[in-house]
Amino acid sequence: MPLETYQRPNTKAWWVKGRIEYNGQPISEYIRCSTGARTKSGAVDWIAQETQRQIRRYLLGEKAQELTCSDVILTYPAKPYEAKALIKIIEALGDDFLYKPVKDISGSYIRGLGFQIMPNAATDTMRREVVTPIRAAINCAHDLGKCDYIRVKAYTTQERIDQDTRRGKQSRVERRPADQTWIAKFCTHADMHNAALVRFMFETAARIDQAISLTPEDLDLKGKRVWLKAAKGHAAQWVAISHDMMIQPATQATHELERKMPHGTARVRLRVIYRI
Repeated sequence: MPLETYQRPNTKAWWVKGRIEYNGQPISEYIRCSTGARTKSGAVDWIAQETQRQIRRYLLGEKAQELTCSDVILTYPAKPYEAKALIKIIEALGDDFLYKPVKDISGSYIRGLGFQIMPNAATDTMRREVVTPIRAAINCAHDLGKCDYIRVKAYTTQERIDQDTRRGKQSRVERRPADQTWIAKFCTHADMHNAALVRFMFETAARIDQAISLTPEDLDLKGKRVWLKAAKGHAAQWVAISHDMMIQPATQATHELERKMPHGTARVRLRVIYRI
């Protein structure tokens, strides 16, 4: 019979039983296992993924399973920070990782790479710079129909505590946000560029990339607002700014800010805030 979902007593995960069929004929051994999914829809997705994998194996043979990590990384359209992380992983592990078959990659293996590559880092850093890039590359290949989907469990609280003990440093330290008093003291000692930047970010809650990406076209002087590009799940939008933010350095020569702009940093254009 084809694969069907069911729930065993006293378990939260959905299970499946049956065989994979192709054109009405069974092409796999009898399967009875947990999908790891907490919902029936998740179990149905697991069946669809496993069915695709088994059909590829049936039609193409074992070679269909020999996709390597190198193949996966080469086909992954990595963003700059992801590419940088993947390069560090490759440099640390070499050919042993590059030519490892993707079918031999497990969630526990990827999590273990975090401790191997970054023994002095926090588990949050391992997840961000090791686990996430590898998982993203493999799952991108899965979307292209080249390999199985992979799930990687998060590092546990105890693993984080044990790692912090080994490295002698606590992670997830609570950070104190700046207030008006701190901003005023900072700007007293900062140069004009950094003072402008920190005032703008404090008032608008802009991220650093949004702040330094401003251009003259992003300013609405009459409306006292600036256009911030999309970032971190927030759509691009107009953000109101105070009168002081707009005219504070108006009495100073704007060309002074232009002349002080560091060489080669064309993206640093916060001086447009003062171009009135």
